[in-house]
Amino acid sequence: MSPRPNQPHPLALLLARAGKAHVVFPLAFLVATCIGLIALGMIFYLRERFHATESQIGWFSAMYSFSYGFACVFLRPLFDRFAPQRLILLATSLMFVFVLGMILFPSFEAIMVLQLLYGLAMSTFWPPLAGWLSGDLEGPALGKLMSRFNLSWSFGAIVAPFLCGCLSGINTMLPMWVALATLAGCALFVRASMYAFPQLQAPARPGPRPQRAAGGGHGEETLYRYPAWLGIFLAFAAVSILLNLFPMFARQADYSKQSIGLLLTVRAFAMTAGFVLLGRLAFWHFRTWPLLASQLLLTLCLLCLAWVRNPWWMALCFVLVGLACAYNYASGQFHGLAGSSNRAQRIGVNEALISGGIVSGAVLGGIVFQNISYAAVFYCAALASALTLLAQAQLCRAAWRERRGALRPCTKKAP
Repeated sequence: MSPRPNQPHPLALLLARAGKAHVVFPLAFLVATCIGLIALGMIFYLRERFHATESQIGWFSAMYSFSYGFACVFLRPLFDRFAPQRLILLATSLMFVFVLGMILFPSFEAIMVLQLLYGLAMSTFWPPLAGWLSGDLEGPALGKLMSRFNLSWSFGAIVAPFLCGCLSGINTMLPMWVALATLAGCALFVRASMYAFPQLQAPARPGPRPQRAAGGGHGEETLYRYPAWLGIFLAFAAVSILLNLFPMFARQADYSKQSIGLLLTVRAFAMTAGFVLLGRLAFWHFRTWPLLASQLLLTLCLLCLAWVRNPWWMALCFVLVGLACAYNYASGQFHGLAGSSNRAQRIGVNEALISGGIVSGAVLGGIVFQNISYAAVFYCAALASALTLLAQAQLCRAAWRERRGALRPCTKKAP
């Protein structure tokens, strides 16, 4: 029996109760899977079709990250002017078009241009998606919700490398075709949700700007976002090296594509496990020592990866890198959003820093790999991580001092 014309459809009532998370989480998983398939699949494709060098692969991987980070910074007014659902629909549609162009125009120069446009399209997806989801939440509720969001896209990061390795073993172009079909499905999913459930189309308006404070808590901004953002930049430079340069080294060392995909999956799985733990715990909120300990762990792992060649020890290092990166990402995200009145813009800054790290790791790492050695890439990355640790310590000290001053009771007598 169909509902009366004036009554909402039962599915609309069900989704209204479930909330927008039930649209955001599946979408984040599917798009993250597509991104992983395209990133690793194009490395295999460019090496086999165009015999691309390590430096060329680094530049290719950096192109979309550069345009993505640039757009996240300079297109932020779009995040407020248009409803996030329409930006998300635009992003998935354009990503489909540009990836299809990479397949239909087998020219290295054309692929580089399309990769640049692909990054621009992606910039209208993640910041609006995360800003729309987080709403006006603060404190532990914000931490738990963003942990679930991170869990959803990181499951895509787990699936993508292993799936890409298996698909590439059959046919080099197969990962891109699967990604195209998934992107088309995502665009249809967003459009169908907007059509069937109009209540999801209400744009999120930024609320009044909260009072700024140095520490942390409900409705307060925190200076801890600055050292946390430094950690995000370095962490994703390390991830970029693993995703973009390790596959080339591993192929030179006669690793199979399936083995490469499995090792990268181990790193993604560890990062996902870290998101689960961080979502259940709150001890790291507005604390200095977890931030510094995470950066120290990342520094030591990068040093080990410079000389470790045994697959089992390499997998252990990948696990530890994944855990350190999970904390750095979650910390930058949480401390950046806490107390902010405009979540989409803060997510844009977050994503721009991630892109900057990816560009630096891919380009500089590719140049060092081609001109010096693979081990030198990790020695340089470990040095950069150690310098980041020192800078974080100074910034955390300043944040702690200001927080202590803000919390100290005033003892001066009134005149």
